[in-house]
Amino acid sequence: MGTLYGFLLVLIRTAGLAISIPTWGARQVPMRVRLGLVFVLSFAVYQAAGAPQLEVPDTLPQLIGASVAETVIGLIGGLAARFTLEAAGAAGAMVSTATGLSYGALVDPMNGAESNALSQILRFAALAAAIELGLHREAVMWLIDSIHSAPVGGTPGIEDALVRAFTQSVYCAALAVRVAFPVLGLVGASYLALGAIGRVVPQLGLQNLGFSVAVLVGGAALYALAPEAAHRVGALAAQTFWVR
Repeated sequence: MGTLYGFLLVLIRTAGLAISIPTWGARQVPMRVRLGLVFVLSFAVYQAAGAPQLEVPDTLPQLIGASVAETVIGLIGGLAARFTLEAAGAAGAMVSTATGLSYGALVDPMNGAESNALSQILRFAALAAAIELGLHREAVMWLIDSIHSAPVGGTPGIEDALVRAFTQSVYCAALAVRVAFPVLGLVGASYLALGAIGRVVPQLGLQNLGFSVAVLVGGAALYALAPEAAHRVGALAAQTFWVR
């Protein structure tokens, strides 16, 4: 009975990670594939941790508390990487708004939120870079190390994990601004230049060119900066699992 209880706790932690990590938790992945991956990975991690046998709690509240604690640990482990990748999508949304391309935004059926082309392109490019850099391998290594640093059935410091999650979310919000700032700066400079030229030579009638110039300048800047920005965001997403 103690062996089964220990395996179930590892399974719950693995399931929390699989739900929150951007790759395994995507809705495009069939449910059967996710369930099979969780069971196989849980068994491997359980064996790697030495197949711990735990004493089953006597009361239901203790059992629920242990399950919630394992779920929170797994969720926070994957949310750090997800927040980092979402920074690329947020940067794309800001660029779309600045260049006037946000008029074509639609509701994304995958996450139920409003999305646009630039946001999706940057998000998928960052995700591809993260997978190339071994995001899935880092997640497995983090899961194995977490079993040793915070054994299942123990009393993990959930407060510290929540603080790290909040800090990561604030950092990712700043990261989104940093990624979008060069494009936003160039688009803003183009508006200022058009305004100055129109002020000096009003006969040119440059008021109608604002949208076209913003699209051209923003598109050129995004074409030059997007690959490097996506690669750096992907690298940061993979590095979130280094803090074990």
